[in-house]
Amino acid sequence: MPDDMDNDTRDTDADRRLAEITGELRLVLPVVSILFVFLITLPFTARFESLSRLDRTAYFIAFLSSAFSIVLLLGETAYHQLQNTNYDKAKLVSTASRQTITGMALLAIALPAVTFLVTDLLYRDQAAATITAGLAATVGFTWFILPLRRRRAQKNVTT
Repeated sequence: MPDDMDNDTRDTDADRRLAEITGELRLVLPVVSILFVFLITLPFTARFESLSRLDRTAYFIAFLSSAFSIVLLLGETAYHQLQNTNYDKAKLVSTASRQTITGMALLAIALPAVTFLVTDLLYRDQAAATITAGLAATVGFTWFILPLRRRRAQKNVTT
């Protein structure tokens, strides 16, 4: 009987975590999609030809990181659909969690890169570098450092 209880607890935990990940992805995917659509259209504008080498590099970094971010953020959906009902939900949650974290890391690269590109076109290098560094630091702190600190503090409290 305890094994059944353990399985029920694991299934309930997996259901909860899967619902949380799915809800989070519903917030993130539109943002990444809009960014990607913007980046797809950029090379077809008249001003794109006048971009400096640095701006083109920033563009390409933003473009590739947002593309790979979308692939990873949609991974849970593909996994779920291909497995249909015959899958280990705990493995799905584990895989989806890793893909989401990696997708967010790629988005954390894309956002400063596209911010650099736009700011450099408007105000030039120094302002672009300063604003981009500020954004990168904010993203790094709020998306990664703060959650990991809280996670470590929580582990210290429970042990």
